[in-house]
Amino acid sequence: TCLITNILQQAAVKRDRWAISAYPLFLQWEFNDTPEEKMPDDYFTAFAELTGERIVFAETGQGSHNVVIPLPDLDDPCFPLLTSSNADQQAYMKKLLEDANALNADLVVWWSVRDFLPEDILTQCPFSGSTTWEAIYEAVYNMGLLGAWVMWGSMGVLDYDAFEKPSFIYWKEWLDLSAIPSE
Repeated sequence: TCLITNILQQAAVKRDRWAISAYPLFLQWEFNDTPEEKMPDDYFTAFAELTGERIVFAETGQGSHNVVIPLPDLDDPCFPLLTSSNADQQAYMKKLLEDANALNADLVVWWSVRDFLPEDILTQCPFSGSTTWEAIYEAVYNMGLLGAWVMWGSMGVLDYDAFEKPSFIYWKEWLDLSAIPSE
């Protein structure tokens, strides 16, 4: 009902595609076989079915590390906000690109090619290391954005050092497909 209501609110907007932005980590869905938390099969296809329009993915992503931050203060114990792993990122990308292919989507924008945070910031809580990164960590925490910063920081298909993560294989396959000229 909510989806239909929002689609109807956009009915008068002229467009040639229906753009989706999706970050399912916020919903804490598993992308594997946990029935009570499994991502719905029609998570993306529902838009196409309800609108009859071609779908594009304006932005999407899935982190590859747990989001763990100290709460309520930097000196307090660390608290897990969101859980994720390389396997979750890989499974989500697989589903996303399978659906994009089935929907004949001509655009998929993944949040980031490369993680913008080094591994130790993603895995240490609280972070302690280089003075520069510690200052940034504390500043981001003081702005109330540490959880988001850590979450977005591991969404690349390459890690911070530009090494391929498990999800890269699906991204590379998608890029190879999109390089084939259409008839």
